[in-house]
Amino acid sequence: MWVVELYKSAERALGSGDHTRAAELAEKVLEAIEPERSERGTVVETLFRAYMGVYANKPEAEVLCRIDEVLRDYERSVHETYSDEPENISQILEAIHEHRTEVRTLVARDGVECPETPVIPDPKPEVETPPPQTVDKLTVTTPTPPGGYDDRPNRRVVAAGGTFIGLGVALLGSTGIIGGVYVVNNNELRNYLDRAEAEDRPLTGEEMLEANRLHQRSQRLNWAMIATGITGGTFAAVGITTLAVGVHRRRRAKRLAIQPLWSPGQAGVLVQGRF
Repeated sequence: MWVVELYKSAERALGSGDHTRAAELAEKVLEAIEPERSERGTVVETLFRAYMGVYANKPEAEVLCRIDEVLRDYERSVHETYSDEPENISQILEAIHEHRTEVRTLVARDGVECPETPVIPDPKPEVETPPPQTVDKLTVTTPTPPGGYDDRPNRRVVAAGGTFIGLGVALLGSTGIIGGVYVVNNNELRNYLDRAEAEDRPLTGEEMLEANRLHQRSQRLNWAMIATGITGGTFAAVGITTLAVGVHRRRRAKRLAIQPLWSPGQAGVLVQGRF
């Protein structure tokens, strides 16, 4: 993929001390990566080191202002990029603030003036709430079917229990599938780390990007397994309870039947029961 090759070229230029070339290549990679991609943080770190090297050799105001702008833009996108990993957001923001502090120290020391744009979250669009509608209450009388009792409510309870059980089983099945994908993903990540350890070398830029992607995916899969497992178990438990209640009510209702009784010489009700 050309973006990965471009990033590797930026890392090579940075390693050889060509900070200007490294900054140019990293800028192109940063422009090509979508804002919500977690690899953006790795590219921003490379770009920061490149620009700091450029400024050390040629202290120009626009260099400091540019890296400060990149850090501010990345800071704005952190919450969106890592929305599924809230535990990592504070650590990432702390690293960004450390870099910005280093840049602002140089800005104050050298008297550089950079426009400061505060990090303000995008305002949520206002949604007009429709006025509440008044609905006239209707009273519906359900006739009792022949046989002395209405079993339809109990049948609905049994049906609801079966539906909940079905949903629970489906979610628990999804948990198993996600677990299988999680194991495969972790094996791929382990292969990258084991290969580098066996060759006694650090991860290359391409391997670092891929390992970071696999790590982020493992965390998302882990949360998905927990969510579907808990939800599926809850649905199954509710379904079993609801089904048991419905079956119990149906059995009790069938033990007693009341029918009207009328004949030329008498009138009343006929009560039939099973005990």
